[in-house]
Amino acid sequence: MFNDPKYKNAVNDIANILNEHNKDYHNNILSPAVALRVSACADAVREVSLGERTAEIVGTILKEHYYEASREDHAEVNTEKSAEFYRRVYAELKG
Repeated sequence: MFNDPKYKNAVNDIANILNEHNKDYHNNILSPAVALRVSACADAVREVSLGERTAEIVGTILKEHYYEASREDHAEVNTEKSAEFYRRVYAELKG
């Protein structure tokens, strides 16, 4: 059915709507207070010298900043939000 040309526009429209919803969801998944902590966390990771920067140390820094910001904001903690926080920190470290 989905390969039929007469349904192609409908399928593309639905895919575009779902894609926009997914973008909005990930942009707004973190509370504003937690989102503000991303740059502070990235700065804390940068302060660790490259020779001492192991995955365990970086993970500890990420976890401390995320949980502290969530506690201060009384935000729910779950794997989706923590993964988005970590993804934003790594994106800031690259940029």
